[in-house]
Amino acid sequence: MDITCRRCGEPWDSTEFDGVASEKSRFLRGVGCPSCNWGTSCPACSGRGKRGNAGCARCHGTGRYLTAGRQWEDCPCLDTAPPCARCNGTGKLCDAGEHDEDFLRSALESTDDPDALFDLWEGEPC
Repeated sequence: MDITCRRCGEPWDSTEFDGVASEKSRFLRGVGCPSCNWGTSCPACSGRGKRGNAGCARCHGTGRYLTAGRQWEDCPCLDTAPPCARCNGTGKLCDAGEHDEDFLRSALESTDDPDALFDLWEGEPC
């Protein structure tokens, strides 16, 4: 079952972090997920403040492409791209608690031990 990231709203399978206890704990505490760089970057533009052009043959709208030397680089189409609509061009995660309810509901629905989640959230700003 998916649990919604509290910071960016991305769905994550409840088993996604199995084996990585520190990441699972951070995620379940509501810090964020890898998509939003643990609550620091806009997942829509990967923190660049701009999204690539959907019609770009080089990056296909991702804003990044793999060079012949196997290095990832920002695509030139970003130079003319408008600011990211989700973060208003800041590249920062603009989170006003809009995913809190989905996060709490999905986390509680995915566990057999809700008391463990409440212990984890104790003192946390949920």
